[in-house]
Amino acid sequence: MLAFLTKKDRIERDACIDYYENHHDFVTLGRREITQGESDSGKAQEIPTAQRDPSAAIQRESALALGGVEMSVTDSSVIVPMAQSFRAHAKDLL
Repeated sequence: MLAFLTKKDRIERDACIDYYENHHDFVTLGRREITQGESDSGKAQEIPTAQRDPSAAIQRESALALGGVEMSVTDSSVIVPMAQSFRAHAKDLL
């Protein structure tokens, strides 16, 4: 049956296979990061809003947000849970 595929059909098939393989790896990595974050002793990191250099804290929060890291804002701090798919990025910046 594959011998009857046109060149265009083969290109589309290969593109679909590549797309699946790339996204499957990404999803697997995200699930592994969430599991590791749930089992670590540090379940979350806290960034206090009252700091000596508030602009540095704001820049760090912006970098985390641009990297897709989930954060929760409270009255006195920003909480970064470690059970999330971008855990490695959050750990690097925190």
